[in-house]
Amino acid sequence: MIRKRFSLAALILSLFLISGGLSAWAQRPSAIVEAEQLNTTVVPYSSLSTTTSPTGFQKGASLTAWHSGVYSMDDTAWVIDEQIRGIGANWIAVVVQCYQETATSTQINCDTDMVPTDAELTHVIQVAHANGLHVMLKPHIALSNDPGHWRGQIDFGDDEAQWAAWFSSYTDFILHYAQLAQSLQVEQFCVGTELYDSWQGIGPARRTSDWRNVIAQVRQTYSGALTYAANHSGEETFVQFWDDLDYIGVDAYYYLTDLQHPSVSDLIAAWDGPFYTLQQL
Repeated sequence: MIRKRFSLAALILSLFLISGGLSAWAQRPSAIVEAEQLNTTVVPYSSLSTTTSPTGFQKGASLTAWHSGVYSMDDTAWVIDEQIRGIGANWIAVVVQCYQETATSTQINCDTDMVPTDAELTHVIQVAHANGLHVMLKPHIALSNDPGHWRGQIDFGDDEAQWAAWFSSYTDFILHYAQLAQSLQVEQFCVGTELYDSWQGIGPARRTSDWRNVIAQVRQTYSGALTYAANHSGEETFVQFWDDLDYIGVDAYYYLTDLQHPSVSDLIAAWDGPFYTLQQL
């Protein structure tokens, strides 16, 4: 078995620049698009033949919109060009978030004014490509009416009928966006994000066989590279379906230091533990 190798995108300088960019956007009321987080990806192994994703170190930021209409704003092109490409990024993760009502709901709904439309996603992806950026489309799910839980706590215990209903809805949801990604020649696609609660040992990500089935169906629709975005500090070591994917993905918000003003050397040293964890995947 050929193991996937990590290239940790710990772009500390870019993070500060993105934070500064958010302040600039606050002065432009119509530019609500947020550069939310850095992407952490891996270098794909050499046997990949179907992926269109370029190899090498990926420098990227996530572009998020929590309401319909944001991605189609005129200022979106300015955000991508000046605030993302302008800091040296060569990748962008475009996030689209759909909703289920509670942690025990089985239906995922994308028909709401909180969800960017396909036309809006098409626009922002085309703008990113026109600016020379590679794109990862990253669908999320969230809970619309359950403030006491988060998506990692979606769980149905031993109720197999409920699990089957949820995975059926999830598969429809993810295949829709995989088809969109294929039609727009998106270079990477994320099949899921943070669907396990490592503290409680619950969540959809523990259903390995179901995830292998989801991934297989996405492969039939989308020919680019696939990843899953595991949460830091537990889920990344728990996931058992990494070998079905092209990339190991981790949302790497690891606790690094409680120092008010850490030095660069402090931060580099603090990454030793997380980096060791990632090397073992």
